[in-house]
Amino acid sequence: MQKPTILELRDAWREDSDAFELVHEETGTDDHGYSYTYVFERILDGTYWSTSGVCQGGGEYHELREGIGDVTRVWPIIVTRTEFTTKEPTA
Repeated sequence: MQKPTILELRDAWREDSDAFELVHEETGTDDHGYSYTYVFERILDGTYWSTSGVCQGGGEYHELREGIGDVTRVWPIIVTRTEFTTKEPTA
């Protein structure tokens, strides 16, 4: 299995490619812009790939748009969460 390039993920992010689908996005802000992590699923084999970076200057500089960043393989983990409530469940 070949690791995709940052340019392949950039094309998917721009919606110029159907080879990958953006399936998860996390962002955080600071005084100069924001950081991001995007996870893409490669449609051909169902593998997941992630890239992270920063965006500054109101979007003038975005590392993914510039083709800058590392690509890392990631795997989804499904987490079940139990919550407790004082409200009795209905039958």
